[in-house]
Amino acid sequence: KFFQKASARIQEIMKQARAAIVVTHNMKFVRNICSRAIWLDKGCLVDQGSPKEIVTRYRQSIRKQKNL
Repeated sequence: KFFQKASARIQEIMKQARAAIVVTHNMKFVRNICSRAIWLDKGCLVDQGSPKEIVTRYRQSIRKQKNL
């Protein structure tokens, strides 16, 4: 329920042409709401771009780490 409320509020802010920075580990939320994604690891920039691309690369990275 929180994500539904947060999503609605963020979309309202975006319609008003304001910037919103969202910090989350919820990849579905990133893909559905954000217009741009930035992937950080321990404070360092790993990647940035469209949410779909970044979420895909993030998930691939996690799978690789699990297989090591």
